[in-house]
Amino acid sequence: LAYDFTMQDPVSDLLAVDLTATSTVLPIIAANSAANDGSPDFSPLAERLAFVSDRVEEGTSTLKIFTADLDGGNLKRLTPPDVDCFAPSWSPDGKQIAYYQRDARSQDSTSNGLWIINADGSNPRLVVPVSFLTLDNDPPVWSPNGKRIAYLQNEEDGGEEWISPQVWVVTLPTDSAESSAPVQLSQPGTTNFLVSWSPDSRAILYTQRQETDYFLYMVRPDGTDRQKFIECTLCAFGTWSPK
Repeated sequence: LAYDFTMQDPVSDLLAVDLTATSTVLPIIAANSAANDGSPDFSPLAERLAFVSDRVEEGTSTLKIFTADLDGGNLKRLTPPDVDCFAPSWSPDGKQIAYYQRDARSQDSTSNGLWIINADGSNPRLVVPVSFLTLDNDPPVWSPNGKRIAYLQNEEDGGEEWISPQVWVVTLPTDSAESSAPVQLSQPGTTNFLVSWSPDSRAILYTQRQETDYFLYMVRPDGTDRQKFIECTLCAFGTWSPK
């Protein structure tokens, strides 16, 4: 189990707990360094860890995505030093990492959006532009078959400010077909978060907040067959059984 921990400095470090042994807490990446490390995500086989850090490289302290072995070795920066990159998410086959990129100098930058990069740091490419990105965006979520990615995009208000996050899904390009246009799954004017794919990649579960109440919705990746099936005041996160 990996998590980030903020000391009083405040500086956050990455720590790990081996739940199969003595539950000893050990630092993964240079604990108590001057850098903030967070948002850890294990590769599918738990051989590598992707995380976000503001450690200074090439004179900048922007948010950058790194990978490392679980003992902190073979540290590698994947993303450029001049923009913020955050919320890493490994593909199911462990070959790619999805993330958000934001140029803090301009919300209108053509580089702002959902990106994918090979796990070795090669071939970064913009999948779909995403406006009004915030650093607390939930990470993008791969479908189990690796063919689609669900993500949150803040709803625009006259192109000037965001209102609330909406659930979108994009079908990734293949050798024989280009990526399709993104599909908005949630209703405009609502606040949505906590996206989860069904094990067969045929449906998406997400939470929607309306005033003080929360609802769990299920919808197909093409936006059809949206169903509201749970309403409560305190519930927020739903998940699928493995079968």
